[in-house]
Amino acid sequence: MNIPQMSESKHKLAALAVLVFVLVILFFLIILPAHAVLNSTKDEVASLQHRLTQYKAISARTKGLSNKLEKLQTFNKNQEYYFEHDKAAIVSAELQGIIKDELKRQGAKILSTQPVTSGNQDERQIKVTVHCRADLSSLRNFLYELEIHLPVLVIDKIHIGKGYRTTFRNQSSNVSNEALDIRFDVSGFLAKEVTN
Repeated sequence: MNIPQMSESKHKLAALAVLVFVLVILFFLIILPAHAVLNSTKDEVASLQHRLTQYKAISARTKGLSNKLEKLQTFNKNQEYYFEHDKAAIVSAELQGIIKDELKRQGAKILSTQPVTSGNQDERQIKVTVHCRADLSSLRNFLYELEIHLPVLVIDKIHIGKGYRTTFRNQSSNVSNEALDIRFDVSGFLAKEVTN
C-alpha cells in the first residue's frame, strides 16, 4: 500500500515538473518575445509620434515659407513692369535716356526732355515731358516701341501740331515729310516707394 502512494506522488511530482518545464518554455518562447515586441512597439510608436510632431512643425513652417515664396515669385514676376531703382532721380534720368535713345533711333529731332516733379497721382510715378519733331511714320514707330517697352511706360497728354519751319527726312526713305511738332508726357513706375 505504501508503494502505490509513493508512485502516485512521484507521478504528481513528475507532472508538476513537466508543467513547470512547459510553462518555462512557454515563457521564454512566447511571453518574453511578445513582451519584448510590445516594448519595442511602444518605443517605435513613441518615436513615430515624436517624428509626426516634428513633421507637423516643419509642415507649418514650410507652409509659411511657401506662402512667402509665392508672394516673392508674384512680386518678381510683376517686377519686370517697374523700374528696379527706388530713387526718383535715378529713374527719371533712366527714363529720359530711354526716350532720347528711342527718339534718335526713329530719327526724330529732340527739342527737350524734362522731369515733371509735381502733379503725379501716384508717388511711385516718375514722369518726363517730351518735346520733339518727327514725321508721322517715325512717331507711330516710336509710340509702338514705348508701348511694348519693359518696364512699362505710359504715354499721356500727347499734343501734335504742324511744324512750319523745317521738313523732316525719314531715315527709312529719301522722301522728305513735313515734321510734326509733338509734345507728350511719359511715365514709368517704381516697384517700391520713392526715397530721395
